[in-house]
Amino acid sequence: MHKPKSAVAVRAWVFMLLLFTCLGVSAAGQPGRFGIGFKVETEGFMLNPKLKSVVVSYLQPGLPADKAGIKVGDEIIEADGKTIAGASAFGMRSVMDKDAGQSLTLKLKHPTGDTYTVSMVAVAKN
Repeated sequence: MHKPKSAVAVRAWVFMLLLFTCLGVSAAGQPGRFGIGFKVETEGFMLNPKLKSVVVSYLQPGLPADKAGIKVGDEIIEADGKTIAGASAFGMRSVMDKDAGQSLTLKLKHPTGDTYTVSMVAVAKN
C-alpha cells in the first residue's frame, strides 16, 4: 500500500476518499450513487477539517452526474443549499449521502467562473 509522505498528503487522501464515498454510497436503505469523483482541499485540524474546495476529477459515463452535464474541472460550491467552502468535511457527508431514488442539488462553477445548478437522482449501486 502506498504511504503518503506528509500530513497534508494524508489529509488530502483521506478526504478525497471520504467525499468520493459520500456521493457513491449511502449507509441506510439501498445505496445510491451519482458517478462522480473529486479532488478535495481542506484546512485546519485533521480530525475536524474544513473544506476549502471540491473540484470534479472524474465522471462515470452514463450515470447521473454525467447526464446532468457536470464536467471535470468544475468546482462544487454548494450541495443541497449548503456552502462547501468553510464547511466541516464530516458535516457535508450527511448532506451528500443519498439512497437510490433520493435527489441531490449541486451548485457548480466552471473554470471560466460561470455558475450553474443541477439536480440529480441517485441510482442504485450495482
